[in-house]
Amino acid sequence: MMLFLVLAAGLLVNLANGVDNSKQEVTLPCDFDAYDTNKDGTVTSAEFLAVSHGFTKVRPDAIFARIDTNHDHQIDHDEFLQAMPELRRDHVFGHCKKICICYRYVCYCLRPAKQAPKVVYKG
Repeated sequence: MMLFLVLAAGLLVNLANGVDNSKQEVTLPCDFDAYDTNKDGTVTSAEFLAVSHGFTKVRPDAIFARIDTNHDHQIDHDEFLQAMPELRRDHVFGHCKKICICYRYVCYCLRPAKQAPKVVYKG
């Protein structure tokens, strides 16, 4: 038992020493709801910057400005969705691709990792 604890402690120390958080790439969340932290239906600059803290590919305030097309200093859900294709092409949200399989009036969309599949009904 003691040998197991010593080996486990050694493994944890080695793992902790091998992780350099300053070099890990931060990815931005793909869903609007991740940015709308107060759940009021809009994302303010402060909310966006808080969630995107540590992202270094592009300045988060520049991303916010690109998404905020009506320049009201807030992002609504429609603005977010309209900006996604361009931001995917620019590799800002390149990891947010989803695959949808549709049959008649129902689409089954597979979202990026760590997100549940979403069923969308077309009418």
